[in-house]
Amino acid sequence: METLKDADASLHPAALESLRTLIRTSTSSMTSVPKPLKFLRPHYDTLTKRYEEFTDVKAKRNLADILSVLAMTMGGPKQRATLRYRLAGSDEPIGSWGHEYVRCVRTTSSTLRATARGELC
Repeated sequence: METLKDADASLHPAALESLRTLIRTSTSSMTSVPKPLKFLRPHYDTLTKRYEEFTDVKAKRNLADILSVLAMTMGGPKQRATLRYRLAGSDEPIGSWGHEYVRCVRTTSSTLRATARGELC
């Protein structure tokens, strides 16, 4: 986490890949919120700010992947960011983040579509 706050952008790709790997392996059969996501939850706002500051396209996409999965655990309006960051993230197969993530993206997408059509209150 500290590495992502560092001004030296050359350190970011390795830190992001490490986080992505850690999260992917812990979410493949998720039944409760995995420890890496519990650790990152308090840093969500900091990570979203860093996302806006990143200029390296690949690093920004990797961070978007992480933010998308993390947003899933936030609930409420922040959970809708799951879809936003998924669309901004890498082209990695959605299933690599686990079935709960796929379900969350699908549900968020359906809810937003229904809201846009005026089908929900």
